[in-house]
Amino acid sequence: MGASTEDPALDGVISGLRMTETVIRALPEDEGVDPGTRNCDRALVKRDGQWVVEQLD
Repeated sequence: MGASTEDPALDGVISGLRMTETVIRALPEDEGVDPGTRNCDRALVKRDGQWVVEQLD
């Protein structure tokens, strides 16, 4: 499977999360969609130059 983004750090974080059974999935049709409608309870976001998993409200 090729790189999913142009950010190698993000690809590394995603690979690590997949190994811990955290499902990471972003589809083009998800752009602008409320994650709650997709049954997501966390988001992978970049904070201060680092990719972190944040709990959604």
